[in-house]
Amino acid sequence: MISHGNIHAQLKTWASIEETDTLISWLPSYHDMGLVGFILTPCAFGTFHTGARCVSMSPLAFIKDPAMWIRIASKYKGTHLCAPNFGYALAARKTTKAQVSKLDLSHLKQAICAAEPIRVESLESFTETFAPAGFDPKTFNCGYGLAEVTLVVTGQDPQARKEPSVLNVKKSVLEKHKRVVLAPKGHPSADATTLVGCGHAMPTFKVIVVDPDTLKPVGENQVGEVWIQGPSVATGYWKREEYTDEMFHAKVNAPKATHQSYKGNWLRSGDMGFLRHNEVFITGRLKDLIIIRGRNVCPQDVEHSVELAHDQVRPGCVAAFSIETAQQEEALVVVVELRAELKKDTEQLAAISRKIATAVLSEHQLRCAAIVLLKPRSIPKTTSGKIQRSAAKKQYESGSLAAQYIHRAESKAAAVQAVQIEEAPEEVDVKTPQVIKTTDIRTEEEIQAWLVARLAQEQAGG
Repeated sequence: MISHGNIHAQLKTWASIEETDTLISWLPSYHDMGLVGFILTPCAFGTFHTGARCVSMSPLAFIKDPAMWIRIASKYKGTHLCAPNFGYALAARKTTKAQVSKLDLSHLKQAICAAEPIRVESLESFTETFAPAGFDPKTFNCGYGLAEVTLVVTGQDPQARKEPSVLNVKKSVLEKHKRVVLAPKGHPSADATTLVGCGHAMPTFKVIVVDPDTLKPVGENQVGEVWIQGPSVATGYWKREEYTDEMFHAKVNAPKATHQSYKGNWLRSGDMGFLRHNEVFITGRLKDLIIIRGRNVCPQDVEHSVELAHDQVRPGCVAAFSIETAQQEEALVVVVELRAELKKDTEQLAAISRKIATAVLSEHQLRCAAIVLLKPRSIPKTTSGKIQRSAAKKQYESGSLAAQYIHRAESKAAAVQAVQIEEAPEEVDVKTPQVIKTTDIRTEEEIQAWLVARLAQEQAGG
């Protein structure tokens, strides 16, 4: 539940907007970033007071032609862009050199990236693609926010103009000890992962990192759950009093000597991360963590490796999660949507599965208990295009995934090359699961959300 006071407090964090600024947006108005950042902000601190403007395009138009977003920014001399990581990646991939040669992005002040895990590869790809058009990587402003805080929690000072913070850290230490240790520079290693900083807490906000089990604050460079205080933190969840109390009224278990620094109610974000020089780095979602043999593995890292393992894997269409085996041990399962239906091509499916298994083993030292290869456009996603890992896990456990083939490991001792390839049983329900059942759609907004999610799935693999 968001109050008028929450909205007003959040809008103050955007008060650097000037009368000469032009905001370019394709974000849907029912998404907090689109509504607050690119509709309410120009109204509150732009149009009514200084005359700043916002040029909007349909999210459907962006999905169909991502390059249009950048062409509009060039045409209207846009000063502010904003999108999740996938938006920048898509724009870079779908814009040709001929199109770039006609663009001018020299007017950009900020290219805000938030709302999902940020990949340094996406930022580098966007920079490389649009540098000839005058794009400066110092324009990137990587941030962190959530709907429970109305929108933004952290970001960079717009006046600072510096490239995003990028850390190359030892993966094994991060996973086993929840601690950040930098990996050696210039020495690529399987025991390394790259993290992008999300900036510092906005004025009037406090961000701390807490052990989610003991509720005690942890030190810098130590991974825990991100907790937040601030004037735009919502009042709670509608008609969910117990859950509201648990998430919005959390208390820090702090020593008496430091109790004053942690007093009051805190919002539990459910996101894992750490602080380094007061900058926030997000490592994953608490509920999505894959815990195997004492290691805390972020599913996004595994999914990213799988996406790069074979060109038949649809980008943004992989779900990694753990299951409990008959021996009461945790095992890794990867659900992978393919670009095409290859049910009759057993050899190719076997090759894809082996590539995926090898990539996960070599990059994460994890063995896949099962790799499920899905039909196109069938992996569960939210209306905003995010992977629903819990839904994928439920469908895997119930046998209702739209599987083309299932690749299983026979035993712990089995080598990757000896993994058995098994065709999905004929009785498996192969109907494509929908993000929203068409029988449940009631409003124009829901129809558009459903269409955006479906088109995003198709475009991501194009």
